[in-house]
Amino acid sequence: MTFSTQQQQLPLSIPVDQEHGGLRLVIAIFFLVVLVISFISISAFVPAQGLNLAAGLGGLLLAAAATYILEQQLKRRWQSGRVVRLDADGVALMRKQAASIQLPVTPEVQRLRWHFVINRRTRVPKGWHMVALALAEEDTYLTVFTLVSPEDYKALDPDGAFIRLKKQDDNEKSLRLAGEQRRLHKAESMRWHEGVEMSLDDFKTYNEHIERLYPA
Repeated sequence: MTFSTQQQQLPLSIPVDQEHGGLRLVIAIFFLVVLVISFISISAFVPAQGLNLAAGLGGLLLAAAATYILEQQLKRRWQSGRVVRLDADGVALMRKQAASIQLPVTPEVQRLRWHFVINRRTRVPKGWHMVALALAEEDTYLTVFTLVSPEDYKALDPDGAFIRLKKQDDNEKSLRLAGEQRRLHKAESMRWHEGVEMSLDDFKTYNEHIERLYPA
């Protein structure tokens, strides 16, 4: 479901980092534990000479299924504790009611939007898009991003408002474009270290509000 600014009025708090570090660690440990236990259990009932392929395959399937169920439950119950709060005065990244990053609504705040295609499979499939929106004032950045399929990206950005981030060694055709890409690469570096992730629906809502609060 897509939310509009008419449905979500300010002030608004949007939870971020659904797949935070603590959750990923627990999921990884759980997968390994279930895999080992499943392998040992299946090997006891289905013995084999040498490498037990049946136990290995069965263990992988059981571990994957159990981990998926646990992950869905944890995502609903174990939040990162961070939210992005929007109101008429600006945007802030909050943790336990304290603002770690805060940007007021002023003409000095830049709005940067970019995307690139993910070329290696990580926790999302190869070919998906990383789509980001940053607010920047001097060295302060508040960067929000989402990870979307090619089909969702087309629906999210039909007009090409999110600029494609080029490789840094690409030859630029103009100084203006080169300067634009330099700003985006700096913002991408900040996203890598300090960016926060939103679901696609929440990102759409956030983008709509930012367009109203910080017109280009």
